[in-house]
Amino acid sequence: MRIVRLSLLFIAKNYKVNIPFMLILTFALSVFLVSVIFKEVSIKSVISVLDRSGHMLVVVPTSAVEEIEKTGDVIFTNSFIPEDSLSAIASIYDKAIEAGWKRKGGFVSQPGIGEGGKAKEVLQPPTWSPRLYQYAKVKGEKMVVAGVDFRKEYEVRLWWDLKEGTWPFDVEDPYAALIGENVHEKMKLNVYDTITINNIPFKVYGILKRIGTEDDNMIFIPLKTAQNIFNKKGLVSMFAVRAMCDFCPVGDALIQINKSIAGISVLSQQDISKAQYYFREVIYKYLQYIGLTVILFTIIMLYLLAGWYISRNAKDLALLKAFGAKFSDMLMFISINILLLTLLSSLLGYALSLAIVYSVCSISNIYFLYTLNLYHILLSNIVGLAISFISVFLRLLKFSKMSFIKLYNYGGTTYG
Repeated sequence: MRIVRLSLLFIAKNYKVNIPFMLILTFALSVFLVSVIFKEVSIKSVISVLDRSGHMLVVVPTSAVEEIEKTGDVIFTNSFIPEDSLSAIASIYDKAIEAGWKRKGGFVSQPGIGEGGKAKEVLQPPTWSPRLYQYAKVKGEKMVVAGVDFRKEYEVRLWWDLKEGTWPFDVEDPYAALIGENVHEKMKLNVYDTITINNIPFKVYGILKRIGTEDDNMIFIPLKTAQNIFNKKGLVSMFAVRAMCDFCPVGDALIQINKSIAGISVLSQQDISKAQYYFREVIYKYLQYIGLTVILFTIIMLYLLAGWYISRNAKDLALLKAFGAKFSDMLMFISINILLLTLLSSLLGYALSLAIVYSVCSISNIYFLYTLNLYHILLSNIVGLAISFISVFLRLLKFSKMSFIKLYNYGGTTYG
């Protein structure tokens, strides 16, 4: 108990050293945890997309493909497809799907395919949904505005669900708007509020329930209205098509369309999700390297600070030694102080890491899909304690070998 009381006095006496110690350790732990948390947030986000994508193809301008592969961002606002090209694309798609069924014998062993495996008996018409992406200032914020056919979009994106409000296709208002839940939270917009896009008022009829995709961050308005206000008549950014059967050979359609029509490329939604995943992997690796570098730098910084920390209290350590204290007693004396500082630094570092990951996710257009994780808090404390004790143990080992007289009269510096 005497050592504990002395340690608490030691803490009060050294508040000028405690502050830089905590600041350095807090920053190091936050940077270290960023890579761990970002990895888990990123994986959850990508998995949520893959789980919901199903048999869906996306037709985009060829010029947009390189951008998608490099950044994982499926929002492109400078590349377009003529809307009237859909008939040619859809024709190739239908023929490829039918040929694929015939080649596979109709998959007659699968339930619901029909007797004899005849393609005509089992094929359901696909749903084609166009989108036009543009950026616009909304309440002072740069937002993605997507022009869509609400009915077709609803049929293609089977995972869409309303948090509250009404589907715009039920009201048939050319100035209706549907917003993602992130937009609702960020801009404080609610059902029946009015928003202004390109000086034109739109009424919010519904809020999409958060699904972990880029849709959470968008404002949706009718396609024809979007084409008019953005001067993009007859143009769309992409077409999405969902095959209306569980085993449709959409891979055949993807190959045939890519072969047949110049200027457009067909991707599967899962390919896009993988591109997003690889982009996030690159970010993760950079964060990991930065985190490890900061940890090494912090050990060096705290090693130097520990010299100052201990030398300022050399007389206290000398008295402990005079009373017969062993190295383990000295370590306990210092450790109680270090333990309290490290626990507080770990919690602060955890909070700061969440703020950093949130910022990175906002820039990278990744939904911050995260809940309180005790494992991350525990990891922060373990790493913090390891850094602190490595730094302090090495310095204390040197001081413990000094004689009482030398230690008592020690006038060391940070580098002593």
